[in-house]
Amino acid sequence: MNNCVFVRVDNRKYVTRAEKAKLCIYKCFNKVRIEKHKRGIIILIPLNYLKDKKKIRKQIEKIFLKEKNSHIIYANGIEDDLNSSKILRNYTGKILMKKMVFQIIESIYNIVNERAELDDIYVFMNEYNIENLRIIDELVNMFKTVNIITSSISKFKVLEKKYEREGILITVSNNKRKSAIKAGIILNVDFDNKSFNKYCINSNAIVINLNKEKITENSYFNGVIVNDYNIEINEDEKVYIEEFYGKIDSKMWVEFKMEEMQEDFVSELIEKKQIKISQLIGIRGVLQSKEIENNYKIFKNLYKKSSINY
Repeated sequence: MNNCVFVRVDNRKYVTRAEKAKLCIYKCFNKVRIEKHKRGIIILIPLNYLKDKKKIRKQIEKIFLKEKNSHIIYANGIEDDLNSSKILRNYTGKILMKKMVFQIIESIYNIVNERAELDDIYVFMNEYNIENLRIIDELVNMFKTVNIITSSISKFKVLEKKYEREGILITVSNNKRKSAIKAGIILNVDFDNKSFNKYCINSNAIVINLNKEKITENSYFNGVIVNDYNIEINEDEKVYIEEFYGKIDSKMWVEFKMEEMQEDFVSELIEKKQIKISQLIGIRGVLQSKEIENNYKIFKNLYKKSSINY
């Protein structure tokens, strides 16, 4: 389990008299102050940190490098000013994205007003591990057919035969030219951008990217790429986080909390904190519902035409 360093402006609404006295001293010398929390520390920086940001950055770096196995979470708006090239370990939101991918899929199908069980899904996946197998197991219950595109053909062929014995259809292939050319909904689990773009995909596909590396558009691609997302959490939790840790990205907070938990309890955390997908984020920012809906309709129309011609 990693420790975590939180960095926030020293502007809490509620402080004791003793803390007020400390604030005056740290303010005079333009220094950061440190608080302990369960799994690391909180670095509180002066309100006027921009006046001496190089000095503040060095202080943060020195403190951070003393903390073993630490991640760092900056409050919104200060990372660009204070992050150092030596401080690279951070939560990305991608761990949580894997846990919430079915919410993302559901939100897409709510937008397009269609049913997933009538559609096929194409999954780009190389790693044959427990987490990925759980994703496949859930997808076969959601979609008509699950099509796996992978370079680990032999491993996933075993999985294909297992599902076949259970009367469930999945396909496994690795044809870069043909495997995903009819794909409307694509889930990229672990292909990097370079590997993913070696494959021909439908130009109006909706791609959900779970990999840490962002997927970029090919010149011919007109579809939608979901590289990121935003979440909502319950109001009480939001108020608590902001007061104690600062205005941090809720996704980072949830990933921090997830590390304390066993895998089986993560879904309980999501339910308890009422965590919901609020926005899907593409290459150029927040995706509008109309953009997703239009691309899906274009794909469906082209798919029908190609099926008739066939």
